[in-house]
Amino acid sequence: MKKRSEAEISTTWKLEDMVPDNETWEKQLKEASGELEKYGEFKGKLAESAENLYQCLKFDDEFSLKAERLYVYARMRSDEDTANDLYQDMFSRAQLLNIRASENSAYMVPEILSIPEEILKEYRNSHPGLKHFDRLLDQLLERKSHTLSKEMEQLLAQSYEATQGGSQVFTMFNNADARFPAVHDAEGKEIPLTHGNYIALLENQNRDIRKEAFENLYSVYKQFSNTLSAAFGANVKQAVFYAKARNYTSSRQSSLSGNEVPESVYDNLVASVRKSLPLLHRYASLRKKLLGVEELHMYDLYVPMVAEADRHYTFEEAKDIVKTGLAPMGEEYLGLLQEGFDNRWIDIYENEGKRSGAYQGARGGHAWPDGHHGRASSLNGDSGRCDIAVFRRTAQGNGEPYATVGAGRPVSTALATLSAGAALGAGWNTGRGGGK
Repeated sequence: MKKRSEAEISTTWKLEDMVPDNETWEKQLKEASGELEKYGEFKGKLAESAENLYQCLKFDDEFSLKAERLYVYARMRSDEDTANDLYQDMFSRAQLLNIRASENSAYMVPEILSIPEEILKEYRNSHPGLKHFDRLLDQLLERKSHTLSKEMEQLLAQSYEATQGGSQVFTMFNNADARFPAVHDAEGKEIPLTHGNYIALLENQNRDIRKEAFENLYSVYKQFSNTLSAAFGANVKQAVFYAKARNYTSSRQSSLSGNEVPESVYDNLVASVRKSLPLLHRYASLRKKLLGVEELHMYDLYVPMVAEADRHYTFEEAKDIVKTGLAPMGEEYLGLLQEGFDNRWIDIYENEGKRSGAYQGARGGHAWPDGHHGRASSLNGDSGRCDIAVFRRTAQGNGEPYATVGAGRPVSTALATLSAGAALGAGWNTGRGGGK
């Protein structure tokens, strides 16, 4: 597998559109760090007037975008090669900036919620600028029962960095340290086993190859089962701690609340899946029969049941297929999609140390209303062949980082993720990712 330094520039994402270089990033980080003290200028004054409330929210919004840009750039650089110490350090410092911002702004939510609702309503109706924050303020009011005192909010913000150990240990193990035994093809030649080609190997018509890929991958995880169990346990304890601290009945309720999903929706989903299990069992029986195996294993679930259907596409072919399929969406939609294709918004190929998994994360503006500290959060998935950044275009035409989106399946999935960003509409760019 190639090292990151060996990758062709034309196949990598162009993060320079976000931040020109590392020196500029360092300068912007220093400037943002110097602005943190301004939060203190609004402390204790939000209830005094609609203007004070607006100016505070406006500053927080502007600062969050700056911090977010720094976070996303550092995160995506570190994801290119998780063993690169320079970018790991930059990512850590970007995280620290967000944590410090959460500490300095911890008073905001409790202070806003302490304003009598009638007065807050009057402020919102009388000040045009507060219309921009209607959605935010509605969310705060809905989660009032899960908001703590100023002091406790600050303490929770300070605790965030110390509770990330489990997740960080797994990330470094999975992306930087884990090495998997090679797989052998029908002629006995070695095929390197990586996160990126694992699914492709499970799609191979040769069952011996599929079995070896499966066993070689999971033998490594089994070897470190105690370490990984401890890391997972730490992550569970973190979720339980924050749920209890915020007066949720369970960590499940806490997690769903962040996306405003009622627990009943979750329960209905699970019930629907269970109700349909007989169909899955029929499918498994049919797959077993068509593959001609005595026992169906996990490594038999991805291979096409009909050999003739086992087709592969080049990256260029996949782009054409995606564009054809999305043609009914209209010219504006396709224009945004094509912009991504033409301007290196996709990090196409796997390289040594590249982060596995799909992720979706850094948000524009306020991360604190959902009770999760740190203005740039992430949702990690499995496999690791695509990382796509989404940008919001400013009035000046400059890209503001808004979100990261990823997928880890075939290139069609990666491109579909990119195309989904185009659906965000006029004024949005979808960006950077990787797929194979």
